[in-house]
Amino acid sequence: MTPGERLDPRIINGSRRQRIARGSGRPVHEVNQLLKQFQDMQKMIKKSAFQKIFSSFR
Repeated sequence: MTPGERLDPRIINGSRRQRIARGSGRPVHEVNQLLKQFQDMQKMIKKSAFQKIFSSFR
């Protein structure tokens, strides 16, 4: 993934996902699952960082 795609994976369109799948030898649905996991982890990290900052103000 390019640095821009890592910052915002939503910009990866269907043809790019197919190309990634072909290059890795995996089916497209596995690439989609990986991207969803990546987005979920980003959300969790941001949420935990926010909670850490917020808890320091208590």
